[in-house]
Amino acid sequence: MLRTVRVNEQAHCDLGRNVRFIARTTSVAAADRWYNAILRSMESLAEGAEVWPEADEAAKFKLNLRFRIHGKKRTSTASCTPTTTRR
Repeated sequence: MLRTVRVNEQAHCDLGRNVRFIARTTSVAAADRWYNAILRSMESLAEGAEVWPEADEAAKFKLNLRFRIHGKKRTSTASCTPTTTRR
């Protein structure tokens, strides 16, 4: 069943900001790849929402809301800790 994926205004602005940042710091090709991967993730959510977890706010709005995380899975905040040590 095909569903509608809605991107709110803030998320849309964030996508544009991220694309510009990747284009500026890496390459335009990398920015295009990243953006296209985001679009594929949204299409996947639209085509098969039932396989993705229910969003936290689903109960609050009394809607069948699903979410999908794009990118590398983070299992803990330890990955944010610097790994270099001073000698």
